Amino acid sequence: MTNGGASTLRVRPLRPAGFRCVFGGTCVVSNLCPAKFACIGCSGNAPDPERRYQMETKLTWGREQIAWAHWEHLPAEERQMKRVVQGCDLLLEEMTLIERARADQRQKVYPTGAGPCEEAKIRAGWNR
Repeated sequence: MTNGGASTLRVRPLRPAGFRCVFGGTCVVSNLCPAKFACIGCSGNAPDPERRYQMETKLTWGREQIAWAHWEHLPAEERQMKRVVQGCDLLLEEMTLIERARADQRQKVYPTGAGPCEEAKIRAGWNR
């Protein structure tokens, strides 16, 4: 498109390399993918509890694939799917820990012997 002889080009802003959405979280690897895009079980996958549903879906699928591989007598496929299930379990556990840490951060902590009642007395100017 030209505007009075000057050409204008719209360019999308680039995201920082490595911060990409992946299964269950965000990839924080900034160079070439060391896991060859096998994000479940990769240490570069920072779990996001809001994407728990993705991991639960993948976990269900993985368990179905283990049963299918066992039925079809494919031990290598069965081992691979067991690794996927283990990775899903680990990410789900990490998501639970993140949720618990966030809940703990929202709690108010009082010094020993001081609770909400004592804090109110101190604010009101009461001395012990």
